[in-house]
Amino acid sequence: MDFRLVVNHIKEVGTSKLTTTQLAWATYIIEGMNSTRHNYNYSIIPKAIIEPYWLVGFIEGEGTFGIKTLTPFFQVAQHDRNKMILTAISDYLEALPKAFTYSTNTLPPRVSWTLNKPVSVWSLSISNVDALHDYVIYLF
Repeated sequence: MDFRLVVNHIKEVGTSKLTTTQLAWATYIIEGMNSTRHNYNYSIIPKAIIEPYWLVGFIEGEGTFGIKTLTPFFQVAQHDRNKMILTAISDYLEALPKAFTYSTNTLPPRVSWTLNKPVSVWSLSISNVDALHDYVIYLF
């Protein structure tokens, strides 16, 4: 929307050469885009719809499977401004049906959240190996 605002303003001015004031205004708007943006209008952003194939692609790009202190884990991390995506993923993972029976008493995945404050990155993780096997692994 900010980009459109600048383009429409330049179009209205009708010249390819902007005044110093107009250029300063456009630069101010442009500097508030993408990674330097601080204010978001979440009401215009559609609600994330998590589907299995989308989630697998997202995990391939942004996810991690690993072992820490001899405990397997799954983790996905995003900047604070993308927390709504992680919330949708968390809700989706916690509602997955049981696909396999590795253990008869496996509980559904419990997602834990951590915030890396210096870089404003949220991580969600699942470290229950039985839940990973019985609920999550079928996606792959």
